[in-house]
Amino acid sequence: MSYLRALPALLMLILYPVLVIALVVIVVALLVLLIIELQSGRAIVFAVIILLGLLGGIGYAIKELVTRPKPSIEGPSLDRAQAPALWAQVDELAAAVGTPTVDRIHVLPEANAAVTRIGGERIMLIGLPVLGAMSVGQLRSILAHELGHYAGGRYALGSFLLRAQDALITIARNSSGLWGLLFRGYARLYIWAAQLSSREMERAADGFSLRLAGSDAMASAFERLVETELAWGAYWKNFVGPSFAVTGARAPLVEGLQQMLVEEHETIAPIAQQVIAEQKPSWQDSHPLLRERIQRARTHPSPPAQHGDAPALSLLPRDIDPIERTVLSDPDRDLWSWDRMFQRTQAARENRSAADLAHDLVAAGVVPAPTPRAILETQMQVPVGARMLAVPQQRTFDPETIRPEQIQQLLCSTIFRDRMLAAGAMHMQVDFGSDATFTDRSGVVDVPQLIGDGGPEATRRVLAELERRGAALDTPYEVPTSAEAEAIPEDTLLAALTNGSGTGLMPRDLWVLSQGLLIVRSRINGFAMLAGGSREDRQAERVTRRLEQKGLQALRAEKGSIWIPAKSIEEVNVRGGGVRIRVSGRDKELKVKPAQYSATLGDIGEALQRVCPGRLTTGRGRTPLGGA
Repeated sequence: MSYLRALPALLMLILYPVLVIALVVIVVALLVLLIIELQSGRAIVFAVIILLGLLGGIGYAIKELVTRPKPSIEGPSLDRAQAPALWAQVDELAAAVGTPTVDRIHVLPEANAAVTRIGGERIMLIGLPVLGAMSVGQLRSILAHELGHYAGGRYALGSFLLRAQDALITIARNSSGLWGLLFRGYARLYIWAAQLSSREMERAADGFSLRLAGSDAMASAFERLVETELAWGAYWKNFVGPSFAVTGARAPLVEGLQQMLVEEHETIAPIAQQVIAEQKPSWQDSHPLLRERIQRARTHPSPPAQHGDAPALSLLPRDIDPIERTVLSDPDRDLWSWDRMFQRTQAARENRSAADLAHDLVAAGVVPAPTPRAILETQMQVPVGARMLAVPQQRTFDPETIRPEQIQQLLCSTIFRDRMLAAGAMHMQVDFGSDATFTDRSGVVDVPQLIGDGGPEATRRVLAELERRGAALDTPYEVPTSAEAEAIPEDTLLAALTNGSGTGLMPRDLWVLSQGLLIVRSRINGFAMLAGGSREDRQAERVTRRLEQKGLQALRAEKGSIWIPAKSIEEVNVRGGGVRIRVSGRDKELKVKPAQYSATLGDIGEALQRVCPGRLTTGRGRTPLGGA
């Protein structure tokens, strides 16, 4: 049935080159008639531009397809000796599906599973979060589905249709004007035709899940997969990434994810159900809607497999650290417990916040020195919050959104938490939720109650408590580095403006990196520019690939590149979609303005504010961001 349903898509692929050739012939004929009719040099130039626009888009797209890097797998491979129980499940399911077993199993740092074929080898890809969050029964359902793609030669057909789809979309993305509309329309029609087959293949693969793992396992696996994907994203963004960057160490990935799934279940589960209920069909998605697949499982009950409730992690060795460390880009970090990771990370965050506030107060002339004692003693004598808001040039607090007493409460609480953690007098509980809980030897420390209204008496109470605990109060806070650059690798790309003009004759990219700005030649193919330029997602891929392949140091050394360290930036003015940069030691501003083929990747304003806080302005009037 899948082969019959694939006929419309295959027919469209056969007709595609015929359409392109016919289109080129028609366009050439019309342009020749136009030249003969008008008999002018302008007509010839116009005709050449139109023809190059068509051929350029097609030619550049073909180049992109031909030069695209060969597929590779970054995750570690699990051999049979490492995970015999997991391999036994895969072998058993492959035999039941009626297909040869896979040649390799790889573990990836993502909440997903898939099968692929590279160099004739069948490869199973399993996300580490999937292994950490699923039961054996749920994992069997996922594995049966993926192995089902190999059954009956479906993988070869599906893979061919997907590669053809990728080629058509690439051509469409790199064509503009009338040609772009035509090629995008044809690509959409092809995808619609291909979905007749691809979605049938997905339903057939689901059939293996139903038969080999049971309906309950199949339905719960889909739901658990959405929960795991949501949790993994938040876990990596809010805990793993920041904590590993700040400490330079690592903690058990699966252990932390499992704890987060338990602690935040009442929050994550309803969101997952909402995602499933509100999922909308996409013209590019080859899969049926999740709620339809879950409903199919619920309405076709089948008995569960034995040992289905055991954790999927039981199929791996007891010590999974060798697997976890190879999933990370820097596997040689020291292994810490999550408790130690939380203490160090929170201490660094509190110290950074306190240092920011201290130096802002000193810069505004509100306190005499950036020490905890100087700030608290000043607050006991004068209303620091009111004085801070009265300083016109300060940009730390917005008078319209914060009251003076709130500033004083913030100062007390930040300094108290920072000094108590630094002294080891207070402990932060390991909690992957949003609220931080602090304890000492007597139990939970109620910081808001201790802080009170942040007035003179409350501040005196905070100072006395810190002195009693032996906290260091006379050491000045260090000047904060811009954008926490010390905690982020220097080649981390935060945002970019591509193919801009204004600095030099050639198109330039402006890359916002964690420790500065890089203006670099865009190196985009001339045919692609003539054909309408790459679309935003292709530009993002181009920038990312170039940074990974060449490296930041080599790009900074390229002819025409301008590297601007964050500390040398005096002002960044954002206006009209472009950026003007005033750099110490330069007489003229550097400018990167959007041009015809420009694209903005990420949030430029937010990234600039992170790299050079307090130096970002907007508009012709150069209004300070967040200023009065």
